[in-house]
Amino acid sequence: MVIAEISLKLADQCWIALALLHAEKPERTSFTPSEVRERAEREWGILRPGFTAHIYQHLVANVPPSTGKYQMFFRENGNRLRLFRSGDASHPAREGKMHPGKDASLGQYEWLINWYKEEYLRAAAGHEKGDPVLGMRGVGKKIWQSMDADEYVADLRRGWE
Repeated sequence: MVIAEISLKLADQCWIALALLHAEKPERTSFTPSEVRERAEREWGILRPGFTAHIYQHLVANVPPSTGKYQMFFRENGNRLRLFRSGDASHPAREGKMHPGKDASLGQYEWLINWYKEEYLRAAAGHEKGDPVLGMRGVGKKIWQSMDADEYVADLRRGWE
């Protein structure tokens, strides 16, 4: 068999495969590397050499980089993968892109960038709202709204001498 001509960068192709899984199965939060590979094979047929290395190593933000320093995937417990979100833990040596850039020629997959920014990241922020600790953000701010912080501290310190 001949590998199909694909104009996408290999990293972008891997990201698209995982993004398609997330878009098609919004009830799932993560996928196995095998599922990502199978989704890519359904989309493009035979995959280029290096695809597996990309999904296991080059694109995973929270593992030490070898050659690739992208932050496109996040590895959860059990070796499961999901798309990277700002705020995720990332290895300090990773500084690369989180999704295909505007310069990428994504063609029919262009909609995935908007989906990622408008739906995936928004849904992820909604999960944080379900967290009881994160849900306390801003609690009590009305109590302190009319009080100047410096005056409050000065009041507490009066009489210490």
